[in-house]
Amino acid sequence: MSEDLQLQNQTFHGISVSEGIGFGKIVIYRTDFDDVTEYTIGPERIIDEIDRYSAAVNEVNLIFMNNQKRVAREIGLENAKIYETYHMILDDPFFQDEIPSAIRAENKNAEYIICSKLSFYEKHFNTIQDEYLRERIFDIRGVSRRLIYHLLQGEYPDQVESDGANIIVARELTPADSIHFHHKSLKGLITEFGGRTSHAAILARSMEVPAVVGVKDLLKKVVAGSEAIVDGSEGTLIVNPNQEKKNFYLLKKEQYARRAEDLIRGLGIPIQNLPDRKINLLANINEPSEIGLAHKYKADGVGLFRTELQFIAKEQFLNEEEQFVIYKDLIEKFNSKEVVIRVLDLGGDKFLPFADLHRESNPFLGWRSIRILLMETEIFKTQLRAIFRASAFGNAKILIPMISSREEIIASKKIIEEVKAELAAKHFDFNQQIPVGVMIEIPSAAIAIDSFINDIDFISIGTNDLIQYTLAVDRNNEKVANFYQPLNPGVIHLIKRVADSCNAHNIPFSVCGEMAGDPLYTQLLLSLGINDFSMQPVSIPRIKDVVLKTTAERLEAIRNKVDDCISVNELHEFLCDV
Repeated sequence: MSEDLQLQNQTFHGISVSEGIGFGKIVIYRTDFDDVTEYTIGPERIIDEIDRYSAAVNEVNLIFMNNQKRVAREIGLENAKIYETYHMILDDPFFQDEIPSAIRAENKNAEYIICSKLSFYEKHFNTIQDEYLRERIFDIRGVSRRLIYHLLQGEYPDQVESDGANIIVARELTPADSIHFHHKSLKGLITEFGGRTSHAAILARSMEVPAVVGVKDLLKKVVAGSEAIVDGSEGTLIVNPNQEKKNFYLLKKEQYARRAEDLIRGLGIPIQNLPDRKINLLANINEPSEIGLAHKYKADGVGLFRTELQFIAKEQFLNEEEQFVIYKDLIEKFNSKEVVIRVLDLGGDKFLPFADLHRESNPFLGWRSIRILLMETEIFKTQLRAIFRASAFGNAKILIPMISSREEIIASKKIIEEVKAELAAKHFDFNQQIPVGVMIEIPSAAIAIDSFINDIDFISIGTNDLIQYTLAVDRNNEKVANFYQPLNPGVIHLIKRVADSCNAHNIPFSVCGEMAGDPLYTQLLLSLGINDFSMQPVSIPRIKDVVLKTTAERLEAIRNKVDDCISVNELHEFLCDV
C-alpha cells in the first residue's frame, strides 16, 4: 500500500460539541508563547534574521489592514478599531528599533527576543501609576502575539488561512481568539483540549460551525493544507477522505440541512401544549455580531450577554463610553424584550492577557468574577455606569456572577446604589428600578438560596459551573470529561432546590448554562418547573421542537423518576426513551 493510500481516511475521535458537517483544508492555529524556543544565531546570519523579522513586521501590518477591513465589514466598525491601535504600535520604536538591535546584540532568534523584551516590559509597566502608560503594554502584547505567530510560520509554513474553506486545528482556543474566526470561510473547529462547555465549544456553536474538542496530540498527526471533513454530530475528523467518504458525508450534510430547515419552520408555531405555562427561549450572546442569529431564530430576548468577551477579544479594558455604545446597541436591537447583561466574569478560564492578574494554580477556585469586582471597584463602577445609562433605551437587567453568599450580594448592591446616586447627581437618564439578579453556579448559593432570595429580583442558574463545582470536575479538561455529568443526582437536587425556592417566592428565574441548549435535558428542566431557557441562538430550534412535543403526562413521569432515581445511567435512559 502506498504512503498516500495509508494517509487516506485518517479518522480522529473527540468530543462532539457543535453539530453539522464541514468540508475544508486544515489550518494549524498556533498562538501560545510556549511554542517559542531559544537558539543562537551565528554572526554571519544576523542580517538574515533581522531581515526575517522586518519582513514579518511588514506582512503582519498588511494582515492588520486586511483584518480591519474584514472585521469592519462583517462585525462592525467598533470591533475593527483595535487594528488601528495595532498599526500605531507596530510603528513604535520598540518594534522598529529595539527588537532588531537586541537581535544583533544578543545573537538570538527574533521570536525569543520578542518574548524576552515583552516579559521585561510587562514587569516594568505594571509598576507605573499612570493608567494610560500602563495600558500600552496590553497593546504591545497583542501585537507581539501576532508577530510570533507569523514568525513561527517558518516552522509551520502552511498554517496561514486560505481564501477558501478552512478547518481550524488548534491546541485550544481562548475567547481572545474569537475575533479572528468570525468569517464565512470557517467550516470547522478542532482542538486538542477542552470539553462541551469550553470556550472553543461555545464559540463554535455561536457561529453555527461544526466542532470537535479533546482530540489528543492532534497537531502532531495532521498536516496543514490537508483536505478534511468534520462531523460535529459524531465527534470525528476525517483527514484526506477518499471519494466514497466524501460522497457519504455530502449526503449526510444534505440530510442535516433538511432537518435544520424543518426545525426553523417550527419556530413560528405557538407553544400551546403545556397549559398555564409561558415558555421563553432566550439567547446567550457572546458579542454583537450574534444579535442577527438571535433574531433569525426568534429568541424571546437575551438571557445572558457575556460582557467580558468584548474586553478579551479587543485585548484592552473598555472605558465607560465604549461599553455604553455596546450595551445601548444591544438593548435597542431587542426593543422591549429583556436583555440580561452579566457584569465582568473574569478569571477561571477567561484570562485577560492584558490585565495585571497573576496566574493562579487553581484559578476556578481563586480570584475571579464578583470577587475581583468587589476589590477593583472602579472597574465595577465603570461597567455599572455604562449599563445604567444604556438601560434608558430598553428592558435591561443586571446579572452578578459567582455569588457564594448573601454578603456578596449586599456588597454588590451597595456599590450599585452608589453608582445610581452618582448618575442621578449628574442628571443622567436611566432606569432607577433596573432588576438586579444573581447567577447560581456555586453549590453554597444553591443550598442557602432562601437566605438571600428576598434581596434579589431574579435568578439565573449557570449549570456549567454549578456542575463543575458540585462534582469537582474541571469542565475544560477532556481527561475527566466522563465525570462531568449533568444528570448526577446531586446536580439535579440543587437545580430543583433553586427552582422550588424561586417558584415559592415568585422570583423569575432561568437556566443559562449549556444544559439549557441540549435537547436531552429540556423535558427534565421543564419537569423541575423551569420555564425560561437561555442558550446559544442556534440551539433554539431544537429546543422549541422538543417543547412542542412535550406533554404534561411526560413531565409528571419524569418528576416521579427523578424522585426515585439514584443512577445517572438510569435517568439518562429514561430521558432518551421518548
